[in-house]
Amino acid sequence: MAAYSPAMEAPLDPPPARPDDAGFLAGYEHATFEAGGIAHPILRGSANGPIVIVIHELPGVTQRTIAVADRIGRAGFTVVLPELLEPGRILGNLRTVCVAAEFRAFARRASRPVVDWLRALAASEYARAGSIGPGVGVVGMCFSGGFAFAMVADPIVEAAVASQPALPFPFPGVRDDVGASNAELQAIAGRGAAGFAARTLRYQRDPLSPSVRHRRIRTLLPATATVEIRTWNPLDHPVLANAISAQPGTALADALDGTIAYLAGRLRPGPAPSAPTERSST
Repeated sequence: MAAYSPAMEAPLDPPPARPDDAGFLAGYEHATFEAGGIAHPILRGSANGPIVIVIHELPGVTQRTIAVADRIGRAGFTVVLPELLEPGRILGNLRTVCVAAEFRAFARRASRPVVDWLRALAASEYARAGSIGPGVGVVGMCFSGGFAFAMVADPIVEAAVASQPALPFPFPGVRDDVGASNAELQAIAGRGAAGFAARTLRYQRDPLSPSVRHRRIRTLLPATATVEIRTWNPLDHPVLANAISAQPGTALADALDGTIAYLAGRLRPGPAPSAPTERSST
């Protein structure tokens, strides 16, 4: 757990009261989405273009999650944030992820009900927005990075970003597991053969999202680019959330800029904008 708390700037104790709409959630519409017997709150940004589902990290929807969503929204997208876990409660959320059948944290090559719920959410938001663009984008981070990858099995997903995918937890025997069922892997491989390109990100020494997992994703989706941020600190974990405060022109800032360019290139009609040159990639 030491790898989470310092890097994510989230308390291990019970969280303070949640900020209201006058705080960092201002500008987001609150709703609840139910599918397959699962219901979660969602936050929906202003209608601004193609749909991008942004899935939070283990601490839930935090100020930095909203900052990432805001950056994506300002680039010309309608951002939707599902709230799968409670904000700020790392230990409580870790327990939830470990015991809830919805997440199946330790299962290898298994379907995860939360992924089916996310696919239903993507389809619903795409229809609600008037089917703008060729499909939806999804950005998963930390425990949800693998969810974004598994969603590629659905043709409605036209862009997928898996930032530091950490589920299933990388114990021996599952370090290369990408968090998708056998049926999903077959569908994903078919999309890879047709040229689908995803995007993955990690810190160079992050033990929670091992490089072998990213290589496995590229085996299934050969056109995928993996951005690897150089670091000597094994506690570095959140990529996009850390990039919010990174100095322009650094590898970390370029990782976020390049992610937005990737989303634009796949989801918006017309020529794709040029992505910044990222300083470290594999």
